[in-house]
Amino acid sequence: MTESKNSSYKTSYKWFIFKINGNSNRTKVYLFRFIPFWEVVYKGYQKEYRLFGLRIYSGYNGEAVRSALLQRNILIVQQRKTLENKREDFQEPVKDINCTDRKVSPTVASKASVMICRVCGERSRAAFKATLMGKHEASYYFCDSCEHLQTQDPGWLPEAYSNAISDMDTGILQRNLFFKSILSAVISAFFDRNALFLDYAGGYGILTRLMRDAGFEFYWLDKYAKNIFANLFEYRPELGRPLLLTAIEVFEHLENPMEDISQMFELSDSILFSQTCLPIPPPKPDDWWYYALEGGQHISFYSQVTLRTIAQRYGKNYYGYRDIHLLTPVTLPEKHFAKVYRKAVKTFHAGQNYRRSLVMSDYAAVKELLSNHRNKHIP
Repeated sequence: MTESKNSSYKTSYKWFIFKINGNSNRTKVYLFRFIPFWEVVYKGYQKEYRLFGLRIYSGYNGEAVRSALLQRNILIVQQRKTLENKREDFQEPVKDINCTDRKVSPTVASKASVMICRVCGERSRAAFKATLMGKHEASYYFCDSCEHLQTQDPGWLPEAYSNAISDMDTGILQRNLFFKSILSAVISAFFDRNALFLDYAGGYGILTRLMRDAGFEFYWLDKYAKNIFANLFEYRPELGRPLLLTAIEVFEHLENPMEDISQMFELSDSILFSQTCLPIPPPKPDDWWYYALEGGQHISFYSQVTLRTIAQRYGKNYYGYRDIHLLTPVTLPEKHFAKVYRKAVKTFHAGQNYRRSLVMSDYAAVKELLSNHRNKHIP
């Protein structure tokens, strides 16, 4: 990496030239400029990427640029330089009349302007506040480094999980039927369909039962829910190591994502999971249904950048299309992954009737009923 001395560039920015050897004989050259935010813009034939505090100009190979950006030895050094210039954003030491000076931890001081990101460990800034379950005010923090959005320490979770499955989850059966089709297609395309599989945080066991009905040796595991539909098919270590672990609608519930993901990788080398990716910039509380404010169970939100960061941290390959994602040591053709997903979706819808589903209207009705019920009990 060499710093450019071209005098035509602005002195307020630092420019770097990276040479990346591709599969061809020629050397591909990319020009990087340090900036403090993320966006992607297009200027004519030339793509300009802004990601992780670096600006990259590339005329023909954006994927190589993204791959280079995700190298931690580049990201950490540049991002930490930026964050060192933002120390004033942190809460200053506070004085207590009964003790000596002490600093307020950003994790403990949930109402402060910053917190530590639970994914990458960098500093997250306050993004917005929202009311959960009709009564708990919560602050949300966004990490500019990995684009992870998290709530403050979620002290309301015991109340939110008084039922393992939220009353707001009107789409639970439709979702399981849909993912049964997706998982069957992905496993058949990329894995040994005769292997052992594990549905992590499997809820009532609906998906485990559906996958077993489809001929896949699935087992159930959940610390909090009761296994109703796959009883006697709970996972035990003596069954062997699962080839693939599935986690459907789990990641948004994780209070400490990296700890839970580490536990998942202890069980299996590959994780196939569903997750609605966070739009960038993060929407306001009333502009995105996936915050699920009425239920209070969704506390972690991930963009594509977040998921790629997690993959890098564990040394895995990341493949994702829409709401389905795969972390695996296996190298797959990425376009093939999207193709398999699209074909599975087409097959799923072909088997459905053409009457409009009531899932979303039921969701709105339950939301209104819960809101009215809570308002009646507010003094």
